[in-house]
Amino acid sequence: MNPGVVTTKGVDRDASSRDESLERQIVAHTYSLMPTSMFGVAATATVFALGAVANPFDRKLWLWMTIQFGVLIVNLAILGTYRTGRFGDDWRRARRNQRLGVLLAGSAWGIAGVLWPVQDTLGPGFALVFCYAGMCAGGATTLAGDPTAYAIFAVTSLLPDVVAGLPEFAWLSALMVAFVAITSVTVVRVGRTLRESLALRFENADLLQQALREREAALAAHAEARLAAESKTRFLAAASHDLRQPAQAISLFVDVLERDDGTDAARRDRAVVALGRTTAALRAMIEGLLDLSRLDAGIVAGSPARVPLAPLVDEVIAALRDEAESKDVIVHAAGRMSDAFADPVLLSRVVHNLVGNAVRHGARGRVLIAVRTRASTVTIQVWDQGEGILPADRSRIFDEFVQIGNDARDRRRGLGLGLPIVKRICEANDWPLTLRSSPGRGSMFAITVPRAESVSATRIDSVRPAHPHALCVLLVEDDALVAEASAAFLDAAGCIVDAVTHGDEALRRYDDCVALGAPPDVIVTDHRLPGELSGAALIARIDARRPDSRTLPAVLLTGDLEASLPLDASRASFTVLRKPVSGDALWAAILVVVSASTPSPGS
Repeated sequence: MNPGVVTTKGVDRDASSRDESLERQIVAHTYSLMPTSMFGVAATATVFALGAVANPFDRKLWLWMTIQFGVLIVNLAILGTYRTGRFGDDWRRARRNQRLGVLLAGSAWGIAGVLWPVQDTLGPGFALVFCYAGMCAGGATTLAGDPTAYAIFAVTSLLPDVVAGLPEFAWLSALMVAFVAITSVTVVRVGRTLRESLALRFENADLLQQALREREAALAAHAEARLAAESKTRFLAAASHDLRQPAQAISLFVDVLERDDGTDAARRDRAVVALGRTTAALRAMIEGLLDLSRLDAGIVAGSPARVPLAPLVDEVIAALRDEAESKDVIVHAAGRMSDAFADPVLLSRVVHNLVGNAVRHGARGRVLIAVRTRASTVTIQVWDQGEGILPADRSRIFDEFVQIGNDARDRRRGLGLGLPIVKRICEANDWPLTLRSSPGRGSMFAITVPRAESVSATRIDSVRPAHPHALCVLLVEDDALVAEASAAFLDAAGCIVDAVTHGDEALRRYDDCVALGAPPDVIVTDHRLPGELSGAALIARIDARRPDSRTLPAVLLTGDLEASLPLDASRASFTVLRKPVSGDALWAAILVVVSASTPSPGS
């Protein structure tokens, strides 16, 4: 939809609303002057009856006074109807009724012009002219908000006398018409002033409301910024503590290995195993922090697809089996395992985090994954039998590094990042996330995702075989420590590694290898490289140099949080890995891209 059109419609609606409010206020103003107007008309009629009519017992006078009294009753009824709110917000109906009252009042005075015509210059007719003049002058104020009502009164009250004065008293008729014309101009000008005054009042009110809204928004933004700053301070303090602990352990284990004289192999093996566990914990923490950063930046949007829940739940249970057995927790599933429509990676991450959280904190025997299928949604519930969560803590558990009952920051009970990641993924995908908990009896977390039609699912073996021959890897990495570690790992995996530090050098090395008839099997490159070429640009440049249409298998490593990279990632022989990357993940990615580029037999 065109934003400009939406904005225009919004402006039109606002202008229409202001016009409606203005007309409503004008009607209210006119009704507020009705008592004064009716009193003036009644007083003028009484003075005319007592002073201008010689015979107070004139039947015509009594008839006319009866008509005036009836008109007064009708106008009082109209005023009462308006003030009691029986017109509601229908200002048009209120205006029509008010004009009806004006029409009746003008007609009553027009009848007076028939009963006592203007030809009687020394009698009631001549006095009537002065009554007309007074009422028209008064009407210029009381009916200024509605010039149409003034015209109705002027025409109905004066027309009989104007017509009756022709042709003998044409000068008097012309005088009355001129008087009405002059007062009409006055009515229009006063009415314009009234409208401008009311419109200015509305504009001032709008400006005041806008100022109040902006002030409230500024206060809310200030409060939000203050809370964000406090939250960020707590976050950085907790992250600093949790990152320093494994870093401290790694430093000590390295010292142990450096001082090892080779006489105690068992101690060295224990140090290596502990160093591996500590490194894995540090990597898990950094990956969790990076995931939070990507989610907060809106980068992880996901690609919804049909997801069979049965294999997804089986894989989550299998992945957590060792941890569950170590805690004597049994994880099982129940319910109709239909298909969901969601991003498979994000949905798997959410379910894995919820079940892992239940395993670590359930601690009383069973964790249930229950799937509830409805017409258009699928709800995945994770039940545990833990200590439950107090109401005061139910919002805090979704904050980073918050772990209820783990003040000692025991990493075996998690890092405090699982539930924040779950919350952000659910918010990014509009998946309702609910929590029910009974202290002392356990908790239930549930997510609801759209349902898809059932399809058959095939399991994919996660174990990747080794490559049948030694791969030649062109490694492009400018960080010396990362380059050394990567080369050592690939060398241990049986690869022939050719390591360079920047893109131009990689192009020269590739050309040399091609000239020798031994081009690399795969390129592993960092995205941010010194010089003009990035990792993505380097891969594209090498592809352009290849004589055939086959692309070079490539693994691109990056620590950036870009939503996308300037490269055609639709090729099967290309993948992007976000740092930090374990050796197993890197090796698995290399095998995938190399296998994808290898022609099948007979092709």
